Amino acid sequence: MASKSGSPAVTRANSSDKNSKADKKASSVQAKSAGSRRASSTDGEEAHEIRSLIERTLSEFLNKGEFFNNLVSNLADRLTASITEIVSSKVEQKLEARLLAAEMKLESVCSELSTVKDSTEKKEKQMESRIDGLAQYSRRNNLRIFGVAESANEDVLDVVSTLFRDQIRMNCLIYELLKMFYCLNVLLIA
Repeated sequence: MASKSGSPAVTRANSSDKNSKADKKASSVQAKSAGSRRASSTDGEEAHEIRSLIERTLSEFLNKGEFFNNLVSNLADRLTASITEIVSSKVEQKLEARLLAAEMKLESVCSELSTVKDSTEKKEKQMESRIDGLAQYSRRNNLRIFGVAESANEDVLDVVSTLFRDQIRMNCLIYELLKMFYCLNVLLIA
């Protein structure tokens, strides 16, 4: 039975071989891990230093704020100038368009006003001529008597009847005078 591999002595030997192999592997892994830790700790330290340098620089930069204030101020000035220029241009264009439209309308109204004025003056002359003609036509039936004094509340028929009877020695009846009076406009002029 001693020759069997399942004996306790063989098992211990196998077991110790296995343990030593495992120990070698573990120590190898530990060595690699330690080297890796040393390498990674060196890389990590450098990365940490770079990160802290960047953070400090940004912190100083942001704390001062001058750059951003200047940047914002500069951008605001440029933006304001651009907007002002654009708005001024648009307003100027609209004002020019409105001014042109107003000038055209003014010219149209002036032309129309001139036409209306000419037409009105022409009609005024025609009306004056017509009124003068009508006045002349209406006077053809007038009888003017000069040298008779006017008095307040006088009756024209009585005055004319008395004048015809006394001065002209013509007897006119009042109804004849009335007929004549309605046909003629009798004007007594002193």
